[in-house]
Amino acid sequence: MLFSAQRVRSTEGALGVNLFAYEYLAPLPQPFPSDFKPDGRRTRLTNKDWPVPPGGNDVLSYLDVVIRPQLDAYERLEFLASLKHRLPPGNPSTAACDQGWARFSCQARLPDRTELAALVGHLVLWVNELNQADQNALS
Repeated sequence: MLFSAQRVRSTEGALGVNLFAYEYLAPLPQPFPSDFKPDGRRTRLTNKDWPVPPGGNDVLSYLDVVIRPQLDAYERLEFLASLKHRLPPGNPSTAACDQGWARFSCQARLPDRTELAALVGHLVLWVNELNQADQNALS
């Protein structure tokens, strides 16, 4: 799965964090190569939460996270929560491990570690909601 959080500003000035979830249509590499690009692979959009409709927005920051499909719901949340510590300081920054891969960047005027923590928080809450919806659908 590819999860993406983007803090955006619309041309009208509306601010928000747009969230996307994609399913990969082919197996992921093992391990992740250092030059891995999540958007260069075939995906299918599976969920979205767009408080600011896409199109023409200024992306102020983003966090892209690839999580291996073998991870259960708890392990996905645990991996997301660990990103504040896995991603090295710097802007942009990337990190890879057995469970997944992540990429973060933000505009220079934003405090990068604070913004990273905020986007991680958005993804943790949203992915938890998706996990609960999946469990409810199975019951």
